[in-house]
Formats: sequence, structure tokens, C-alpha cells
Amino acid sequence: MHGEYNVPTPLKDEDKYLHMTKRQLIYAVLALLLAWGFISLFSSIGLFPLGLALGFIIMIIIFIFAYVVIPTDRYLLGGGQKVETILLRLLIKSRKKVIFVKNYEE
Repeated sequence: MHGEYNVPTPLKDEDKYLHMTKRQLIYAVLALLLAWGFISLFSSIGLFPLGLALGFIIMIIIFIFAYVVIPTDRYLLGGGQKVETILLRLLIKSRKKVIFVKNYEE
């Protein structure tokens, strides 16, 4: 087959960093709701700055959990995967004694 093909353009920063999956959107909404809850709870008792700080800290923790990817050169710690995946696997492994094997059928 001969013909002309368009060369794809390289990814822009917006395409790399603002691409969100459904799970990440759920985490973002959860983080915003928890932050809003902390802010409204503490502002009702007159401690708005404390509520704002706690809400912000909770949001940062949830965003790190959902968005940060372990570098690929750290392959023994799960390189290339999100922190969420690593922590959920550790939780499952601590409760059930399982071994995670890649590309094997049962």
C-alpha cells in the first residue's frame, strides 16, 4: 500500500497532564466534597482557616493518590503505575496472601 500518511503531532503538556479517567474524576469530586465538608464544618464553629487548611491537605493527599505515577526506573516499587494501584495491591496482599503475576491465564 502506497500513500500519504499524516505524521502525528507530539503530545502537548495539556494532553499529557489534563487527561483524566473516570476513576480520577471520581477521586477529584470526592476530594472537593471532603474539602467543602471540612470548610463548612469548621467555619460553622468559627475556625474557617483551620477548615481551609485541613480541606486543602485532604485534597492534596487524594490527588497524589489518584494522579502521581511511580517513575519507571523504580521497577521494584511498581514503576510506571499510579500510587493508587500500588497501595491497593499492598492492602490486598496484607489481607489475603496473594502473589501478583503478569500475563498468565488461570
